[in-house]
Amino acid sequence: MRDNLSSIASVMIGIAGLGVAAALIHREFFPPPPPAYGPVPSEYVKDWRTIVPAGRLEGRPDAPVTLVEFTDLQCPFCRKFHTALSVAMKKFPSELNVVVVHFPLPSHPHAPFAARAVECAATANKAFATVDFIFNSQDSLGHRPWAWFAKGAGIKDTVAFNGCMSDTTMRPLIAAGLGMGKKFEVLGTPTILLNGWKYGIPPSDSELVRAIGDILAKRKPYKDFPTSAFEAGLSR
Repeated sequence: MRDNLSSIASVMIGIAGLGVAAALIHREFFPPPPPAYGPVPSEYVKDWRTIVPAGRLEGRPDAPVTLVEFTDLQCPFCRKFHTALSVAMKKFPSELNVVVVHFPLPSHPHAPFAARAVECAATANKAFATVDFIFNSQDSLGHRPWAWFAKGAGIKDTVAFNGCMSDTTMRPLIAAGLGMGKKFEVLGTPTILLNGWKYGIPPSDSELVRAIGDILAKRKPYKDFPTSAFEAGLSR
């Protein structure tokens, strides 16, 4: 009888051990899905202009349409949106200005250095050329030296650029961008504001062009878009 009980106990322990092993394997190779979050609603942000000093402006300050972008240069979604933005900038070269706000995410190890590269390039008036080149060469992040990106953006003095990159002091606009992102509850990149209209989901190139066209024609691009947002020139 005692031997039978010992055998049963051994079998039960073995089954339990298999169960634990199966659970560990399932957890290792089939991790639980991430928690579900509801869609972020689009909304108008009244004090959006306070973000502008924390970013780099490309375009005319008196342009009637201003797009503010919180961006991470290693983010693939930011790279995709940059293509849409390029389409809009070509279509509205004098009516649209863009404010690029640094918001490197902790999950992207090269993003803080890419943001620094843009700020170092600004001393040579190549900030936006560097943004373009980094997005177009995003797959090379971590595989090429930063001087390679500088040359690709048209920077000739790579010695000065490398000296700037070696300075570990937080650049003011990077710190300002991170602060603004926290203040305005930026949850991810890219986060886009068009004349203060904060998109829950980044717009496609066709939607962005349509929305800008509506604003220029004084038509509401979205139901809750306020009429006061039709005039968004930064120089006023």
